[in-house]
Amino acid sequence: MAGIITALDRDGTILDTDKSVWFQGRAAWMLSTLVDTVEPREEWLNAARSCIEFLQTHCLAADGKMYFTVTREGAPLRMRRYVF
Repeated sequence: MAGIITALDRDGTILDTDKSVWFQGRAAWMLSTLVDTVEPREEWLNAARSCIEFLQTHCLAADGKMYFTVTREGAPLRMRRYVF
Protein backbone atom coordinates (compact mmCIF):
# COMPACT_ATOMS: atom_id res chain seq x y z
CA MET A 1 0.00 0.00 0.00
CA ALA A 2 1.19 3.49 -0.76
CA GLY A 3 -0.03 7.04 -0.85
CA ILE A 4 -0.82 9.38 2.01
CA ILE A 5 -3.63 9.36 4.57
CA THR A 6 -4.67 12.94 5.29
CA ALA A 7 -7.49 12.76 7.82
CA LEU A 8 -5.54 12.90 11.07
CA ASP A 9 -6.42 14.33 14.46
CA ARG A 10 -4.03 16.78 16.15
CA ASP A 11 -2.35 13.91 18.00
CA GLY A 12 -1.84 11.90 14.79
CA THR A 13 -4.77 9.54 15.31
CA ILE A 14 -6.26 8.45 11.98
CA LEU A 15 -9.81 9.79 11.63
CA ASP A 16 -10.57 8.44 8.16
CA THR A 17 -8.60 6.17 5.84
CA ASP A 18 -10.21 7.23 2.55
CA LYS A 19 -7.68 8.92 0.29
CA SER A 20 -8.18 12.06 -1.74
CA VAL A 21 -6.81 11.49 -5.24
CA TRP A 22 -6.19 15.21 -5.75
CA PHE A 23 -4.14 15.33 -2.57
CA GLN A 24 -1.97 12.40 -3.67
CA GLY A 25 -0.97 14.37 -6.78
CA ARG A 26 -0.51 17.61 -4.88
CA ALA A 27 1.68 15.92 -2.27
CA ALA A 28 3.81 14.26 -4.97
CA TRP A 29 4.32 17.65 -6.64
CA MET A 30 5.14 19.42 -3.36
CA LEU A 31 7.58 16.77 -2.16
CA SER A 32 9.29 16.60 -5.55
CA THR A 33 9.62 20.38 -5.58
CA LEU A 34 11.21 20.29 -2.11
CA VAL A 35 13.74 17.72 -3.34
CA ASP A 36 14.59 19.91 -6.34
CA THR A 37 14.67 23.30 -4.61
CA VAL A 38 15.50 22.81 -0.92
CA GLU A 39 17.58 19.66 -0.57
CA PRO A 40 17.48 16.10 -1.89
CA ARG A 41 16.14 14.31 1.18
CA GLU A 42 15.54 10.61 0.61
CA GLU A 43 12.38 10.59 2.78
CA TRP A 44 10.78 13.34 0.64
CA LEU A 45 11.66 11.52 -2.56
CA ASN A 46 10.32 8.20 -1.23
CA ALA A 47 7.07 9.85 -0.14
CA ALA A 48 6.66 11.48 -3.57
CA ARG A 49 7.26 8.14 -5.29
CA SER A 50 4.72 6.50 -2.99
CA CYS A 51 2.05 9.00 -4.04
CA ILE A 52 2.86 8.68 -7.75
CA GLU A 53 2.82 4.88 -7.63
CA PHE A 54 -0.50 4.96 -5.77
CA LEU A 55 -1.97 7.30 -8.40
CA GLN A 56 -0.76 5.17 -11.30
CA THR A 57 -1.89 1.89 -9.76
CA HIS A 58 -5.23 2.78 -8.16
CA CYS A 59 -6.62 6.15 -9.19
CA LEU A 60 -7.30 5.89 -12.92
CA ALA A 61 -10.58 4.48 -14.22
CA ALA A 62 -10.74 2.39 -17.39
CA ASP A 63 -11.98 5.43 -19.35
CA GLY A 64 -8.89 7.45 -18.35
CA LYS A 65 -10.65 9.66 -15.82
CA MET A 66 -9.34 9.87 -12.28
CA TYR A 67 -11.39 9.01 -9.24
CA PHE A 68 -12.05 11.70 -6.64
CA THR A 69 -11.62 9.46 -3.60
CA VAL A 70 -10.51 5.88 -3.07
CA THR A 71 -10.20 3.58 -0.08
CA ARG A 72 -6.97 3.15 1.83
CA GLU A 73 -6.21 0.16 -0.39
CA GLY A 74 -7.14 2.04 -3.58
CA ALA A 75 -10.64 0.76 -4.36
CA PRO A 76 -12.76 3.45 -6.08
CA LEU A 77 -15.23 5.36 -3.92
CA ARG A 78 -16.25 8.43 -5.86
CA MET A 79 -15.94 9.83 -9.36
CA ARG A 80 -16.67 13.50 -10.02
CA ARG A 81 -18.14 14.79 -13.26
CA TYR A 82 -16.00 17.91 -13.59
CA VAL A 83 -12.46 17.81 -14.91
CA PHE A 84 -10.58 19.31 -11.95
